[in-house]
Amino acid sequence: MKKTFWMMAAFGLFATCMSSCDGGKDYATDICKKLQGCNNLSLVGATTVAQCTTNANNELNAMSSNDRSAFDKKLDQCLAQSDCGSFSACVDNLIIYGPGPTY
Repeated sequence: MKKTFWMMAAFGLFATCMSSCDGGKDYATDICKKLQGCNNLSLVGATTVAQCTTNANNELNAMSSNDRSAFDKKLDQCLAQSDCGSFSACVDNLIIYGPGPTY
């Protein structure tokens, strides 16, 4: 399933960036908490923030630094969305399509 690969990649990036990207920004927790607040943890195949974060921590170490950098920017864009519909759509698109080209 296409969505599964990018979901795993997204989770991996969340985990990797927890301590190293953007001055230590905790993307896994931020994304998972916002998904929970939007009642949409199922979007990433989780039922709790802890499960979402664990999945994130287990997956993203396989990403290249270029992919991580691109993903970081996309995650910031998603987190900047103020309403749940836009935020969830952003995360869903990131999971399905990935961060886009990394030149």
